[in-house]
Amino acid sequence: MDFVNVIRVTKEELLSEPRAKWQDIMYQSKVLVLKGLVSLTPAEHWEIHSIFGNPWTSQEYQDSFEVSREVGPSKWITTYSNMNTKGRIGDKSLPWHHDIPWHRAKRYPIRSLYPTKLTNGASEVTTNFCDADVIWKRIPKSEWEKLAQVDVRLQYWYEAAKGNRDVVTKVIPLVERHPYTKRYSVLLNSFGFDRQDLKHATTSTGAWIIDCWSRSEHLGIDYLDKLHEIACTQDNIYEHRWEYGDLVLFDNYSGVMHGRDRITTENTEREFWRVNVKHSWQTGQE
Repeated sequence: MDFVNVIRVTKEELLSEPRAKWQDIMYQSKVLVLKGLVSLTPAEHWEIHSIFGNPWTSQEYQDSFEVSREVGPSKWITTYSNMNTKGRIGDKSLPWHHDIPWHRAKRYPIRSLYPTKLTNGASEVTTNFCDADVIWKRIPKSEWEKLAQVDVRLQYWYEAAKGNRDVVTKVIPLVERHPYTKRYSVLLNSFGFDRQDLKHATTSTGAWIIDCWSRSEHLGIDYLDKLHEIACTQDNIYEHRWEYGDLVLFDNYSGVMHGRDRITTENTEREFWRVNVKHSWQTGQE
């Protein structure tokens, strides 16, 4: 698939070659799979991410309700485990989504996953990626202008997922021009339906998008459902089967969404290190 690039590389090769080279590969690929990075230390893990932009600070993680740990002077990473999210996410399916669309000044970061525990074996631990930008190729050109003008009402997922009644919302564009590649990214996200399979995977609790319109025409969730149907076909889904030494980075500012099916094996831990990386053009905080 043209939105995924799989490269076997050593830590030394990553750190010795020009950063601009790796950044260009990242943005052109959207999903970058680096294989062979076995036994990274937490500090080495952070250092590799600094190639691609500015890794988040401790305060930025706090702003998004993520618990970070310091692995060196001013070097912070997080740990993601199905066990420490058991009450909220755990082994449930995760809908197609972009990470962290809320915070304007640092939204849609590059994000990564690096497995540190794969209890059930790599073949049973997967993450799926889908590129919504394929929509431009799959709809008539007569519909491009309408799509480009869509605004969505976004709710604060973290508050909605906790069941709070008064959840803050904001309106943002569905389509934005990527500052690096200049492509027009379709920034689809999870929205308010109950679904049982990842092909349609959206969620009624903790949805990001709750409504949409194009100029003065109200479109609603049905329009987004149609876009998901167009994009999330089997030939446009990359299933990554995890192995130790895999570092997968994905550009949330592109059309790439990710998600997973429900994990059926219970009481076994799958743990990943994770880093959020601010793009070079992003500054400040909201």
